[in-house]
Amino acid sequence: MNILDTIIKHKKIEVVKLKQNVLLNQPIKSYECRSLINNIENSSSLAIIAEIKKGSPSRGLFAPDLDIISQAKNFDKLGASCISVLTDEKFFYGSPSYIETIRNHTNLPILFKDFIIDEIQIKQAKLLGADVVLLIKRILSKEKLRSLISAARELNLEILVEVHTKEEFDEISDLDFKLCGINNRSLKDFSVHFTASFILSEYIKKHNKLVITESGIKSRKDLLYLRPFVDGALIGESLSINPQKLNTFRIRKKPIKVKICGITDSETAIYCDRNSVDFIGLVFAESSRQVNIAQANEIIKHIKTSKIVGVFKEQTESEINYIYNSCGLDYVQVHGDIDEDQLLIDNDKLIRAFEYDSLGQSKADIILIDSKKPGSGQPFPIPHYNGDKIVMLAGGIDFSNVTSRSAECDAHIVDLSSSIETNGIKDLKKIKEFLDTVGGI
Repeated sequence: MNILDTIIKHKKIEVVKLKQNVLLNQPIKSYECRSLINNIENSSSLAIIAEIKKGSPSRGLFAPDLDIISQAKNFDKLGASCISVLTDEKFFYGSPSYIETIRNHTNLPILFKDFIIDEIQIKQAKLLGADVVLLIKRILSKEKLRSLISAARELNLEILVEVHTKEEFDEISDLDFKLCGINNRSLKDFSVHFTASFILSEYIKKHNKLVITESGIKSRKDLLYLRPFVDGALIGESLSINPQKLNTFRIRKKPIKVKICGITDSETAIYCDRNSVDFIGLVFAESSRQVNIAQANEIIKHIKTSKIVGVFKEQTESEINYIYNSCGLDYVQVHGDIDEDQLLIDNDKLIRAFEYDSLGQSKADIILIDSKKPGSGQPFPIPHYNGDKIVMLAGGIDFSNVTSRSAECDAHIVDLSSSIETNGIKDLKKIKEFLDTVGGI
């Protein structure tokens, strides 16, 4: 008998005792459901379900002195989207009573995480104040899962259905649930492989589900690998041992894009291109970083994937149009006064730059929020922006402040120049340092 069979055998005994508990016959309190689904859908960050967990069958009791109230408050303060509470006592050292205790100390949704096999456990979860219940396909028939989903819906509980294989999901894909967890841990032998999330996520998303990766996530690097495939992650042991680690797991759903501006030589351009820099900026305006058409074309011929942005200021519309076509630029970035209607450039290829204190109207799909002296590397007060444009942010951005500054205006792209230079020359080491940081935003 494997560990899962052992757990379920004992859980059946617990269910019999639960049904004899007169307290479970009392009227259910009308807790307002705190929605994990809303938290996932309305956030620009990858959702983190942070778990309160003292131990497991494979690792034993690894956090015996865990203060669940302090832990819950930390998770709330550090930006978790939900708190998962392991309630199994015999194998995971938890307790159902933790749910009620934690609800009184957080405004986050609470996931009742147990091996649910009967409707009485759903009722127990609601009575204690849970908002979400975990239902594991591996231990449930389709009809039982359908019945448990129905019971949860009647009690206004959200449902996280967990699968481990495509076959498990296919059997229940037509049932009424929005959240699907992919367990990277085999419940047969408790080994962990991220392959399950890599393989299943895209397929499950095609069925209009939100995907949560579960188990085995120990580092920011793990989460970055998983980010392209999932909407959120349930993280247990590593956060139970060190809740402050949650800071390192706070990343955007999509990585922020990077523009390196003011490149004047092919070597730097090639380095940026090979290191997945999204945009390379060539300055045609008067500047210490200015290039001419011949220099630009020499650089451009080496570029395979990065998009080329021509930067202009105080040039005529006809001059901009000419250079745009002569160099085959991907984008045009315009500073200062310009008649956009005279530019023969599609809106989705136009970047309109504005000083931070005078954001204006533009037909461009992308607006650049910049300082009063572009390229100076001087930071500025970031304005609130609630428009519908893609936002690019410049002005004093480096690896130490990119996370906080980009978050202030929800920038999709950051634009760097002087901060990755040494003595006015692009420094490949500084570029690498920045790219290593920005990959995790």
